[in-house]
Amino acid sequence: MNDVLDANRLRTIGLPGLILALAFHPFFAKWIASGASVYGLEATVIFVAEIVLFGLFISSAVRWIYYIYEGYRVAWITEPFRHVNSKLIYRRKSKQSKLYAGRRFNELSRSERRRATMLNEYLSDFYLDEDGKPLRPTRLANVIASYERYPERRYEVNGIEYWHHIINFAPDHLRKQLDDVVSIAQSLVLASAATLIVAISGVFLASGLAAGEHRVLVTVPVGYSTAIAYATLGIAGWIVFYRLAVVAHREVSSVFRAITDLAMPAFVAWLKTVQVPLTREDVTKAREVSYRLAFGVPPPPAGRA
Repeated sequence: MNDVLDANRLRTIGLPGLILALAFHPFFAKWIASGASVYGLEATVIFVAEIVLFGLFISSAVRWIYYIYEGYRVAWITEPFRHVNSKLIYRRKSKQSKLYAGRRFNELSRSERRRATMLNEYLSDFYLDEDGKPLRPTRLANVIASYERYPERRYEVNGIEYWHHIINFAPDHLRKQLDDVVSIAQSLVLASAATLIVAISGVFLASGLAAGEHRVLVTVPVGYSTAIAYATLGIAGWIVFYRLAVVAHREVSSVFRAITDLAMPAFVAWLKTVQVPLTREDVTKAREVSYRLAFGVPPPPAGRA
């Protein structure tokens, strides 16, 4: 178990930490090469320490990074993607209708099947509301929503609230597999965030250097062309790692659904044996929350209309 935890921790720290260390090591390399001593450590050891420190820094913000990607925090960043994805979904649905033209999948030609598979895969990534619009703003967020809500859609069980209860009844090999695929998916999300940080840093550096100054808050050891490379490679890396993260979360979805299906009978049997009486305070709080969600104001005092 410890080996699994170590491997998963290494994934979530190593990849994003390496990206940031490679990008920002030039800011320390000149200082190290000048003979400055850092507790007597060699340059190689210092570079490994940079990887670990950068990795720990960004992995500690994994929840916030997911909140941003899912549109829960600083929503103005991701909200435009909802409109873009809505248009893309409409276009792909139109292409799908024209491609099938009343035919079944096995009636399509080989090239048409390839196109149909790609269209089906793309559309399956999105969790749509009653109006056919994506529930979440980004593609990644919709993939996550599609499996988070799977227990509720299939079994009418709140998968988020009862997930730790459900997984307790899952086979050990599936729980280990879930830990593995989740750590891979998280490392790719963190890598995409790391490359985005590199891109933003490149934009700021290029903007300052283009103004004719060689100072952007502090003296920088890179030139204008290097700053442009930071921005370009950062954006390219962000796109690549983001798409890989979407694919990885599809794998998470498959394992998540399998665990839910296998564990649900035992979970339901256990749930029938659990009887938790509600106190009057619990009922009052539940009614207050429901009223606030419905009307946006506190409920009136008891006895008043």
